[in-house]
Amino acid sequence: MKPYCHHCLSLIADAAAPRCSACSRAALPGGGWPRDMWLGEAVDNGRYRVEALLGMGGFGTVYAVRHTLVEDRVLAMKMLNPLSNRDPYLEQLFLDEIRILMRLEHPNIVRCHEVGRLEDGSLFVLMEKLDGQQLDAVVSGPQRAMTPPQVVRLGVAVASALTAAHAHGVLHRDLKPPNVMLLADQEVRVVDFGIAKILGPNTTAQQLSQVIGTPLFMAPEQFTAGTRVDGRLDLYQLGAVLHFALTGHPPYRTHARAGASTLIQVLDQQRQRSGAEGPRPSEINPALKRTAPVLDALIGRLLSTEPERRPSDAEEVRRLLAACPSHSAGGRRTVVERPLAAVTGPPPAKPAPAPSQEPAPSRPASPAPTPTIPEPAPRSVTAVEPDAGVMRASPNTGPTAVQPGARPRRLSAAWTGVLLGSAALLVALIVGTVVVFAALSAMTWGAPMEDPATCCGEWSDSTIMGDDEIQEHHQRGDDLYYGRGVKRDYAAAAEEYDRSCRGVGGHGCLNLGFLYERGDGVEASLEKAVQLYRRGCVKGEARACTHAGVMYDEGRGVSIDRERAVAYFEKACEAKEGRGCSNLGYMYDKGRGVSKDREEAAAYYEQGCEQGDGVGCANLGTMYDTGAGVDKDVARAFELYERSCDSGHARGCSYLGFMYRRGRGVDEDPARAVALYEQGCSGKDGMGCRNLGAMHHKGLGGLSVDRDKAAGLYAQSCELNDDKGCERLRTLCAEAPRPASCP
Repeated sequence: MKPYCHHCLSLIADAAAPRCSACSRAALPGGGWPRDMWLGEAVDNGRYRVEALLGMGGFGTVYAVRHTLVEDRVLAMKMLNPLSNRDPYLEQLFLDEIRILMRLEHPNIVRCHEVGRLEDGSLFVLMEKLDGQQLDAVVSGPQRAMTPPQVVRLGVAVASALTAAHAHGVLHRDLKPPNVMLLADQEVRVVDFGIAKILGPNTTAQQLSQVIGTPLFMAPEQFTAGTRVDGRLDLYQLGAVLHFALTGHPPYRTHARAGASTLIQVLDQQRQRSGAEGPRPSEINPALKRTAPVLDALIGRLLSTEPERRPSDAEEVRRLLAACPSHSAGGRRTVVERPLAAVTGPPPAKPAPAPSQEPAPSRPASPAPTPTIPEPAPRSVTAVEPDAGVMRASPNTGPTAVQPGARPRRLSAAWTGVLLGSAALLVALIVGTVVVFAALSAMTWGAPMEDPATCCGEWSDSTIMGDDEIQEHHQRGDDLYYGRGVKRDYAAAAEEYDRSCRGVGGHGCLNLGFLYERGDGVEASLEKAVQLYRRGCVKGEARACTHAGVMYDEGRGVSIDRERAVAYFEKACEAKEGRGCSNLGYMYDKGRGVSKDREEAAAYYEQGCEQGDGVGCANLGTMYDTGAGVDKDVARAFELYERSCDSGHARGCSYLGFMYRRGRGVDEDPARAVALYEQGCSGKDGMGCRNLGAMHHKGLGGLSVDRDKAAGLYAQSCELNDDKGCERLRTLCAEAPRPASCP
């Protein structure tokens, strides 16, 4: 077993080195490096030797392997990890992807060579090893957008790959920039057929709704139950990819970074395009009307909301792209030409997974709670002024969907139906298969994880059931929990979630665990809640990993084990679960279960924020506000607090109110501060109530002095476990005349 860097996956020559020579990141807390059981070993009956670790995900690992006899033959070996390898459901998904790839022999589709089992029973597949970059890494913004000739070459290659896939009845369904690989030799590969679908004559979006995509690149028909779909779904996504390559932006731009708000904003913009072609790249870069009018118009046609307005098939798109002139008569782009793949290696690894949303196998969504972790305070100030203080955030009051990152617009009745029918897609589990070229950050467990067959008490043994059956149990459970069309019945909802959990539904385990934690419909049992969260995590539900981590961190239903909590948060964050990343940042921020590391904390807070978690935005804001672990930047702090508040995080609103009150990063506006404190207080943030009380106490922000109102707000703050609110209440109530609202 050889040591490797858990940040960039490079092999470590000196196991005693405190930092990686490749990325300069630190070793594990306490020193040392993780070791991999396969590195350096001969596998597949001695035919291949494992040379390097290429990527790790929540469910699989990818290695570079070299043939022991033909040494210049280097392939990528992708295998399920030990947890997933004993899961029949995940094994079947893995085999399904392999079967699809093996039937697709095409130069623009990643090649799959063979499949087998290793000595320990682990499934593996040998695939083409790709040296290059993902499209989103090459096109990181408008300044690196491709030229029209480059986009044409890219589009011809991808359209050719889709033509081959569609000829075999395979629909990709998740074509997006991270799934297009640009190789050093100018070749293009389409990768990640992990959620591809074999088309039949009656394939509909309702059947396809078991699988999610990435909202910014999803075709409208993917959201609409009952709509017939065909290869034109992939053509829409091809148009979105080409739009991104040419402009550096997806076709529809949103204010939210992730979550339900992104879906709402995309659907609203698609609705506004109903009956017309989609957005052309020239709407962002008007010069393209002159320099690439044919390509510009074709992309707009591909992005039409109605499939009938798009080209008929991928072969037609390939021909249309090939016929595009390299330059129009009206002008020539001044962008310097460069190869499609600007560099030959993968981009530098970050302290957590690659920042793209991944597709998920069928995981019907049930609204689930989001546990919280204490948040650091940005400052402490004088007694009577509004200020920020430490508060232990209270949990949500019931299973809730992912909170939106921005306030949605009102949608028409028809599009509201589309939204309701598709909301489950967005909050579904992101499992995603590991792409062979991705340099993902490693998941290093701080404590041993479970075998799915024995991990979780009475929910250990799985019953195999179909995706449709799982979805039915989820849907019935949700309907019974919320009283949608039936009488609300928590006990019956628990039974439905239980059936799903005993199958392969990690989401059912998550929701049932929450019911046991709350005592809704079942006898409250924190011990059973922990078992269920662990079970959901083992089955691939990222939010269940976050819940399990909170339970271990707080010692609820289990002995406190903060190293294990860190491990669960790492697993959740690796699956791009925003709150898991934010909680992991908090553990590094406070030195809980790991060595205190403010730089790591900031990196994980940023990941949580980028995934739409308001807690991560707020906590990162406090770091920029105070210069803790990052260079002090008040303007950046203001922006992060604003994003946090927009996401629905009450503490973010309270922090933002303080910025307006003090004129930090924005013009001073006490009246705006009052409104934001009210928003924070209504969200049960004790600091917001306390600061609002201070405004009434001093008559600030257009308010009249009202000591009774102030005392009531201080009392509310105190009830929300805000110590400074309690101090304010004691001080005010000791003054004469004593306010009537004092307890």
